[in-house]
Amino acid sequence: MRLGYLDAMAIGNRSWRHGLCAGLASVWLIGTSACSVDDSSRLAGSGGALGAAGAASAGSGGQPNAAFLARAIPDAQHLEVSESCPSGLRAGKRCIPDRVLARRAVCYSGYRANENPNLLRYPSGAEVKEDLDLLVRAGYSFIRLFDATPHAETVLKVITDNGFDMKVQLGVWIKGSKAVADTANQLQISQGIALANQYPNLVVGVSVGNETLDSWSSVHTDPADLTAYIQQVRAGVVQPVTTDDLYPPFELLGGYSDVLPVLQAIDYLSVHVYAEIDANFASWDYQQVSSPEGPARAQAMMKAALDYTQETIVNVRKTLTEVGLDLPIVIGEAGWKSHLTDRTHQVEMATAHEVNQQIFFNGLEEWVYGAGRAANGPATAFYFEAFDEPWKSSDDGWGLFDTNRKAKYVMWSQFPELTPPGATPYSSDDALYYK
Repeated sequence: MRLGYLDAMAIGNRSWRHGLCAGLASVWLIGTSACSVDDSSRLAGSGGALGAAGAASAGSGGQPNAAFLARAIPDAQHLEVSESCPSGLRAGKRCIPDRVLARRAVCYSGYRANENPNLLRYPSGAEVKEDLDLLVRAGYSFIRLFDATPHAETVLKVITDNGFDMKVQLGVWIKGSKAVADTANQLQISQGIALANQYPNLVVGVSVGNETLDSWSSVHTDPADLTAYIQQVRAGVVQPVTTDDLYPPFELLGGYSDVLPVLQAIDYLSVHVYAEIDANFASWDYQQVSSPEGPARAQAMMKAALDYTQETIVNVRKTLTEVGLDLPIVIGEAGWKSHLTDRTHQVEMATAHEVNQQIFFNGLEEWVYGAGRAANGPATAFYFEAFDEPWKSSDDGWGLFDTNRKAKYVMWSQFPELTPPGATPYSSDDALYYK
């Protein structure tokens, strides 16, 4: 999430570019007469998940028939496969169906107090079920998982065993370039491919790498290596494949021109944008001193934050168009902190509050899912995030619920029984602003 010096340079110096993007048609290419040569060779090739047996069972043009898919992949007869991606610039790409993208989406990582993926302490099945019950009540049925660890395996099993009507973007965690992290990366890749194939109707997309392209990233990965990993995963699954990252690499600015092969390898683009964090780099005016102090300035700040988020997606779309790519864009992460957790970011003192979080949340939801949904907006947005995670320390505080599963202000109306005892009865006038 955090931006380094080079990213700040790219943000601060970029020219704002306006324009409308084409609407995002979206469907899933698999097992139809429109399958691309790439898909047919993958299914039949020795390196593919289905192996050489696919070639013997393929129909005309090398396409695997439904009976073969049903034998090769569990539950394959239930895949949502009736349509293919539009022709033209997206020929040969796989797409998530519109009916899935219409679902409200949220990032889910269920680590509570004393749980930590770095210590291999994972949430239990009972804890995951409690979380998913809350998310279903909140109206979420499309979740993003960040990796292919035992936590992800538990989540997929709980969804299946309990009959939750949910879809999942599964993650494959990439720890760095091949020279330093290939062994760990290959383990994640094999686990991710296995889970995607075990749950082909539940997992509708696979994301390879999370914020690996940014120059500041602790898991920075050479773009050529990431491209190879994406291609390896895509050769082993039937789902569309993406990578998740902040927008500077996807705008190909500030030394990121070598990211183009990554964009060419994926089926859709998952973009992270954090207005609250980016304000630390003067990428937008959070101070809004032209508005009078008080609620008016707070509202002006929150409107500017949403405007910045929207402009970011427009600019990424413009970059894709300039390089001849017509990829669906989803927001992989966007959110707002409910309370101060990082005192190194001065901006948080004027932004991190439950009322500000509610204002941003409502604006994002209206833009993505509401009646005023914009044609130049994302196909969907995974709100970051469902629950606070104490193990993240100063990067905590983004959740719609706290670590004890008490509702933040944004969720009070839906979960009155989960309002923290003695909670302040907020109003919009309580939003923070720069003084």
